Amino acid sequence: MLNSRDDDGVLLGNWSGDYLYGVAPTSWTGSVEILLDYAGSGGQSVGYAQCWVYAAVFNTFLRCLGIPSRVVTNFFSAHDNNGNLKMDIILDENGKVDRNHTRDSIWNYHCWIECYMARPDLPDGFGGWQVVDATPQETSDGL
Repeated sequence: MLNSRDDDGVLLGNWSGDYLYGVAPTSWTGSVEILLDYAGSGGQSVGYAQCWVYAAVFNTFLRCLGIPSRVVTNFFSAHDNNGNLKMDIILDENGKVDRNHTRDSIWNYHCWIECYMARPDLPDGFGGWQVVDATPQETSDGL
């Protein structure tokens, strides 16, 4: 598992800006140091990560398994927090986003992985590049 938040995984996410007890996500320059830190600590989660770090390490995992993969980045990335597959942005009487009633958000950017694989579990034509996102956006409910 990659996510430390509820699965005791490799990486500990941190979006607070306080990186006193770890390494700032912007300081990592590759997956090797992260994986060596994790292995050398007996499986203690390594801090800290944000989406590009999760994507980079997961990309390394997939490539080590022989699965073709690539990191994808987009800008103004919509995040649907309630699973209805649409963006619900609630505005106040002044046309400003009402933060008390708006759960969905638009991030500056987001990174994820695409991996190339056959999909015998799906109908013909659905194999190829598959989107997978290692960034923990919600707890996994034990999965």
